[in-house]
Amino acid sequence: MKIVLASIVVGLLAFLLWGIYDNSQSESNDNSFPEPIAGAFGVSLGKHFEPEMVKKVLSKEQKSYTVKEGVKLPGTVIQFKPNEPDNNFQQYEIKTTQSGIIYSIEGKYQGDKEMTPKVCKAIVKSLAEEQAARYGKPRGKDSFGQWYSFRQTSDFSKSLKLYAHRCRTGAYSMVYMDDKVRKEN
Repeated sequence: MKIVLASIVVGLLAFLLWGIYDNSQSESNDNSFPEPIAGAFGVSLGKHFEPEMVKKVLSKEQKSYTVKEGVKLPGTVIQFKPNEPDNNFQQYEIKTTQSGIIYSIEGKYQGDKEMTPKVCKAIVKSLAEEQAARYGKPRGKDSFGQWYSFRQTSDFSKSLKLYAHRCRTGAYSMVYMDDKVRKEN
């Protein structure tokens, strides 16, 4: 009786472990060799900002940013026109550390009178599908389509976030971020 019970337990454990292994394999196959999150609009994360990286610098402002509660570091916010614009966005922004290393690249759409919340969410969903094709399925998403979060599996400090929480006014944004650079410099 004990041998039969032990055999059943071993069999169940093997079945469960194989199921976990099999699921992890199929999930990794869904994301087979996704592109690394390196940057956007012709600008690379982790590089020193040079004006030649963009078509035109529209403005440059010194602004501090928070790395953890109570700790702020000086940095720069740069509004720019990209060499590689995307028709889904109207405004572009780069954030750098004090030493000029790029830790954030953002595309924004501020909305217009024709943009309804339904159309806005459809655009964001389409953008999320495009990003999923490049970077693998989202690591997190809101059930209402308000945000999507992609993380690079080989380097969890790099991420991409799509925000549609202001779609009622026709506004959305997409942010590429390198947290490691943001916190180290």
